[in-house]
Amino acid sequence: MGTLIDGAEAGLAWLETLFLRLANACLAVMLIANMVNILVRTVADRGLLWVFPWTTVLFVWCSFIGLFVVYRRGTDITVDYFHDRLGGSGRMALRIFADLVVIAVLAVLLAVAPKVLVAQKGDIELTGLSRWMLSVPLFISSILIVVDVGLDLARAAIGRGSRARGHGAVL
Repeated sequence: MGTLIDGAEAGLAWLETLFLRLANACLAVMLIANMVNILVRTVADRGLLWVFPWTTVLFVWCSFIGLFVVYRRGTDITVDYFHDRLGGSGRMALRIFADLVVIAVLAVLLAVAPKVLVAQKGDIELTGLSRWMLSVPLFISSILIVVDVGLDLARAAIGRGSRARGHGAVL
């Protein structure tokens, strides 16, 4: 079981690096497009109409793609006051409880995903993209977080500690 967990962990680490690079690429494209738009407005006194809708799409994608990276790295906001004061078995119980809560919340989100995708009709102006494409990175990140939390539960079941957080993949 440990080998299977280690293999899945390696796959998630690779995906973390990929998602980090995708989020950074979204940011870079937004920056370059907006710089070009400002330059064109200055020179030609007209803006590029496609920049704002694409910036919006890339911002949403960057946020949803980055969700997985933030979770994996443990750079989300946590309150460790009680955790730090518990003994070993209390910490284990809190760890399992937190994992189950995360899975429950994301299970609800993923359960409504098909309805959300169907409800998002129409296209995003000036992009050629369907509206439902905005939500896809959120659902992919949510699935990956569920897998990561499931691995933590598996680690807990065989007596392993939590995966170290806060020093994930670097760009």
